[in-house]
Amino acid sequence: MHLLKTLLHKRKYLISTAVLLNILSVLWTLLWNIQLRHIIDSVSKGQVIPGNMVVRALMLIAAISIFSLLSESISGLSCEVMTHDLRMGFAGRLAEMSLPELEQINAGEEVSGFQNEIGEVSDYMTENMVKLAGDAVRFAGTLILLLSVCPLLTAGAYLPVAGIVAYVFYSSKIIGRLTQQEQEARKKMDGYVDIILTLFPIIRIYDAAGLLWERFREENRIWGQAAEKREKTAAELMSLSALLSSIPVLLLLLLGGYLTQKQVITTGTLYLFLNLSGNVTGIMMNMPGHIAAFRKFKAHMERLEPHISMDPDIFNNL
Repeated sequence: MHLLKTLLHKRKYLISTAVLLNILSVLWTLLWNIQLRHIIDSVSKGQVIPGNMVVRALMLIAAISIFSLLSESISGLSCEVMTHDLRMGFAGRLAEMSLPELEQINAGEEVSGFQNEIGEVSDYMTENMVKLAGDAVRFAGTLILLLSVCPLLTAGAYLPVAGIVAYVFYSSKIIGRLTQQEQEARKKMDGYVDIILTLFPIIRIYDAAGLLWERFREENRIWGQAAEKREKTAAELMSLSALLSSIPVLLLLLLGGYLTQKQVITTGTLYLFLNLSGNVTGIMMNMPGHIAAFRKFKAHMERLEPHISMDPDIFNNL
């Protein structure tokens, strides 16, 4: 992952700003839920909501909107800039090559393969990279907040999370292994296509297209089966993950309802726990897919690395 580290280091200030804005957006959301808890408690007691409480709520809503917009904008800009760096790094590698080396490569194959890899990398960075940092902060911040509000309800509802974490790591290994098999099958098929394109004049002379077409269909079938198996297994494992993730919510309803009836906690506190439960269970439910997607992203980056100029004099001045 030397290439990814180089990209992150080159754009460290932009990435740090995006992550910081994402963290602040999460913190403002947690503060909003705390404020909403106080409003619900006031309403349930038949009290008049003070004007300053309403003003604080409106200010929190405005802060959440502003920081969410800034976070999304800077995150998108960061990913686009790093994608541009990869493209320019590819151009820098071509500029480093000597004329004999350039004559030996197939420009169409090089550019086509690079565009396929860069497309996958760009999609992952745009959809997941900065968001994962926000999810980690959201998960940790929510647990800390809930523990500070009611340790008993937090411990009782989220003890199963330890089992869910163990299942997540188990299922992610399975999905990761199947993803690796799919990538190998696709790489083999792409290599076969390259051979066909390279030897096309000879194939046409000896009328061997029929034989090679059957071989190509077989390689394509193997890749399709590997992709289908990965998708099916991932769906099954993540469905079970979603089912397991509902256990903390059920425990929240049972234990939280009991504690509310016994007046150990207020209605607003129960709402706070229920409203923030997705920050814990939702992240756990999607974790196998996130891990598998990162492993796929890592494989794409490793294939890109030989095609990107890592010369500091070239790369850092792009």
